[in-house]
Amino acid sequence: GEYDEAERIHREDALPVYERLGDIRSEALTWGKLADLAERRGEYAEAERIHREIVLPVFERLGDVREAAVTWVRLADLAEQRGEYDEAERIHREDALPVYERLGDIRSEALTWRRLADLAERRGEYAEAERIHREIVLPVFERLGDVRSVAVVWGRLADFAQRRGDYDEAAHLQNQRLDENTKLGDLDGIAAARWDLAQTDLARQDRKSALPNIVEAFQILRQIQRADGIAVVGITLGALLLADDQHDLAREVLTESLSAARKIGADELITAAQQLLDQAGGSENQ
Repeated sequence: GEYDEAERIHREDALPVYERLGDIRSEALTWGKLADLAERRGEYAEAERIHREIVLPVFERLGDVREAAVTWVRLADLAEQRGEYDEAERIHREDALPVYERLGDIRSEALTWRRLADLAERRGEYAEAERIHREIVLPVFERLGDVRSVAVVWGRLADFAQRRGDYDEAAHLQNQRLDENTKLGDLDGIAAARWDLAQTDLARQDRKSALPNIVEAFQILRQIQRADGIAVVGITLGALLLADDQHDLAREVLTESLSAARKIGADELITAAQQLLDQAGGSENQ
């Protein structure tokens, strides 16, 4: 989360070396990292300017069609964040997909289709989003033997099942995802699957089943030091503990959640954690 220091290193220690060497490809890749840092700060216009005016022209001049396609994908992501879903879809379909098809890069094709599915979902076209995940994306990852990505798609399909109110199907898919991530030893994936299983339980008002999964997810997120996860999961866990009159434990969890939310600068999470902490009698202002 030390974005200023990361930017300083790129600008002062890396870029000048590549410039002296005349290594314009590495320069462009470093500028791409600076654009990513600008995006993390919410400086979307600056991130787009760097990608469009500095990075993309270099890759096009070098004839590096793969990196050019990657840059177009980043521009599509920025358009999506601005709510320009039609422009994001156009970029994916016209500037990225054809390149991956020519290269025979079926994995990048599948990843681009997954982004198109996400755009469909943002528009409320849930049936189309589910169709893309099930009929286009999942078969590719299964054919590649990419079990990690297969598990991610199962998670998305579970989300659609839950949206339809098919909680049994959602839980079944999430448990498949959990099993695969457990075999892989993917702690981040295990935490995500546990968290999503808990969301399914909460949706059917089964707090008793949800709580162990939330606790397990929170413990893993602490272990791997995922501040964003600690903030989000900790708020829900704290609220459940408060509802069970476990105020001391709730204060401990919510204090950690508040600290994580401040670390990532998430104002809404900071407010939510502080409000719950006040209810638990543990306001930092007391």
